[in-house]
Amino acid sequence: LHAQVGEQRHNFAVGVNGGINLNSVSFSPSVKQKNLMGINGGVTARYISEKYFSMICGAQIELNFSQHGWDEYYEDYPTLSYTRTMNYVEIPFLAHLAFGKDALNRGVKVFFNAGPQIGFFLGDNEKINWTTSTTRPEHGKEVENKFDYGITAGAGLEVSTGIGHFLLEGRYYMGLSDFYKNSKRDFFERSAHSFIGIRLSYLIDITK
Repeated sequence: LHAQVGEQRHNFAVGVNGGINLNSVSFSPSVKQKNLMGINGGVTARYISEKYFSMICGAQIELNFSQHGWDEYYEDYPTLSYTRTMNYVEIPFLAHLAFGKDALNRGVKVFFNAGPQIGFFLGDNEKINWTTSTTRPEHGKEVENKFDYGITAGAGLEVSTGIGHFLLEGRYYMGLSDFYKNSKRDFFERSAHSFIGIRLSYLIDITK
């Protein structure tokens, strides 16, 4: 027992999170687009299990509402526009690693989160200003695969105080699934979400 390096922790915290996403979609064939801003927010639960040397180890799960999609643009036709905002319920399963003061002390930590994420499509909204007689294949096309999955990772700063933990995080998501069918008979070979997001979280300790 004395040979064990890790110091056991049983710190459980819950709270809320919220922020914005800068979204795009990886299409093949490609679609000219710029980032579409969307909102994200939900609840967070985090469990810290041990401190290994100077590294604090734990796991985190979230239940979030998140907006994705894309914003098309055409340099030669500035009056044309098309945006689609797509709403999801998402569940990230994250490994949590931090360096600095642990949850038993007040102070500042640097942390990293990474892991798989799944999502369930709720609905979408299209805005279109298209003056030509020919529309794009994605215009008006319904989402065919409503289950989304991919990999997410982020890093940030946490400030622990007497009233809770305040976290600022930047996060990246890379989708591994396509929301349109991608067989040889279909137009798109690839239609996967990606986003860069920034979020604020507030956690309070339940046990420590």
